[in-house]
Amino acid sequence: MIMILGALAGALSDRVGSRGICSLSALVGCVAFFFLSMLGVESSQTVFAGMPEEAAAHTLAAGMLVPGFHSAFLVGVVCCIIALVLSLAAKDRLSDASIKI
Repeated sequence: MIMILGALAGALSDRVGSRGICSLSALVGCVAFFFLSMLGVESSQTVFAGMPEEAAAHTLAAGMLVPGFHSAFLVGVVCCIIALVLSLAAKDRLSDASIKI
């Protein structure tokens, strides 16, 4: 998704500025990290597209990893909140086409 949307976002930011795009992407990232932090060992396998049935047998190992993933995703939430605040506070710079000599 990054490869596909990155090129589109770059082209769009040339036309409309990067402030709104950065703010929206930070907000989407924040929401995604928050929902990912809520996943646990008891989460349904339908949440994970293409996860094999045999993976459910490894719940003991997953149970030991889940607290670390929760913390990592919550740190991602905080980073995205910081990015959102900074992108909302930033101003778009003038494009080269709008500068007249």
